[in-house]
Amino acid sequence: MNINDHNSVRVTFILLAFNQEAFIEEACLSALSQTYENIEFIFSDDKSSDRTFELMQSTVNESRAADRPVQVRQNPENIGLIEHINLLCEIATGELIVVAAGDDISIPSRTEQLVDAYLKSDRKANSIHSSVIMVDETGKELGLLEPRIIKNKMDLIDISLSTQLLIGATHAWTKNMFEKFGPIKEKGSYEDLVIAFRSALLGPISYVNAPLVYYRVGSGMSAYKKLPKNFAGAVNTRLKTAHIVAAVYGQRLRDARKIGRTDVAQLETALIQTKIKTAIYSGQYADAIKLLNWQPAVLASFIKTMGIIFFTKIRFLITNET
Repeated sequence: MNINDHNSVRVTFILLAFNQEAFIEEACLSALSQTYENIEFIFSDDKSSDRTFELMQSTVNESRAADRPVQVRQNPENIGLIEHINLLCEIATGELIVVAAGDDISIPSRTEQLVDAYLKSDRKANSIHSSVIMVDETGKELGLLEPRIIKNKMDLIDISLSTQLLIGATHAWTKNMFEKFGPIKEKGSYEDLVIAFRSALLGPISYVNAPLVYYRVGSGMSAYKKLPKNFAGAVNTRLKTAHIVAAVYGQRLRDARKIGRTDVAQLETALIQTKIKTAIYSGQYADAIKLLNWQPAVLASFIKTMGIIFFTKIRFLITNET
């Protein structure tokens, strides 16, 4: 591969930020330190209530590394992650879109290595990703984290049903893939779970076997949450998860149908099962019964979820924490 081939891939590097003033300067500088040449930067803030946007602007203005196109922008109102992703993918002009979060750190060669992997796939891979080094809020390294999709060697059916695929903080995808499927409609979904599946529908997903990102845990989307201490809290936690999974499955089914793929029929059953869970956790038992189609898998899911509700209630009654 010669240097001209390498730099023929136009890249848009997107930095997404929201209320990350403690980490945004380091995230911006790591983005601007990218060694890849044919690149544009879009630093976008989703109407933070802290100084994130101000610090983003000042970091770019003061950095000598900002000698390539850099757009620093802020949404006029908070629109949420999925709408933010949809908007920025429309704005991006690159063939390949590399995404970073406002509390993570990309190593200087991250984009270069992602492009290399993309070219090695003959531009057939629509998603490229890597492992990460986890760090805490102080920057202390906590170890290597590898994506589930690599460790479990998933096929398309596995991917269609999984809620743990690649690590979103490392993700890059093609502009063409987003144009083919259009914006993500399910606002309650997670973009990495949707886009990785879209990519798998179209062809291979490429993996760079090296940590290209220092991934912040304990803040943002990765923040650990306290376990609920009462019945209502425990059920509400399960309800929130069911809502997310239902949104992911719904979007995946929509995307598969859009390009005429019929080899992921299990998704329809999985979506019904998840909607039943959502109805039960919401206390709408009549709605859950209406969703039953008497398939063994669906019926088993109904019985299992009712059992979870029953035994969770018993557990908290025993501990007097209702």
